[in-house]
Amino acid sequence: MASSAQDAYEVLVEDFLSPALRDRDFKGSSGIYELPSASHWKRLSLQKSLYNDRDEIAFAANLLVVRRDLWDEMRARESMQHSVPRPGTLYNDPVEFMRLAPADDSDHWWQVSPRTDAASLAKDFMDLLDRFGIPWLDAKSA
Repeated sequence: MASSAQDAYEVLVEDFLSPALRDRDFKGSSGIYELPSASHWKRLSLQKSLYNDRDEIAFAANLLVVRRDLWDEMRARESMQHSVPRPGTLYNDPVEFMRLAPADDSDHWWQVSPRTDAASLAKDFMDLLDRFGIPWLDAKSA
C-alpha cells in the first residue's frame, strides 16, 4: 500500500495509465499525452486539483483537439509562447476541449488515496476513454 496519496497517484499514472495509453498509441508520460496525427494536435492531460492533500488526490482528464495549421495561425496572431496546445488551458476557437467524464457528469474528478485500487480505477478510466474520449478525438479531427 502507498504511504501517501501522491505515492498512490504516481503508481496509478506510471504503472497503469501510461502503459494503457501507450497500448492505444498515445505518446507521452507523467500526465501529458498525445495521440499522433499529422494534421491535428490530439492531446490528453491529467489535471490534479488545487485542493489535494496527503490523504487524497483528485484529478480530471482533459482532452484537446485543434488542427495544427490553425494552431500555428492562432499562436502567431495571439503571440502565444508555447508551441504545443495544453489540454486544460482554455483557448478560443478553433481549439476543441472536452473533460473526460461519464455522460451524466460533465465535471468528473477521480479520487486517489493510499487505499485506492489502482488497477480498478485505471480500468474505469480507460473504459471511459475508449467509449467517449478516443471517439471524440477522432470525430473532432476527421
